[in-house]
Amino acid sequence: MERSCGFDKAEGALPNFAVEVWQGFVFINLTATRARWRRG
Repeated sequence: MERSCGFDKAEGALPNFAVEVWQGFVFINLTATRARWRRG
């Protein structure tokens, strides 16, 4: 994106999400707080 005129990475960045992988399944936490999933 260095060649794009007027592009600001801070304004165009993707949001961060908490992600866990369990037995081949991908779990995504979309909440603002980053809570860990229980393992058991």
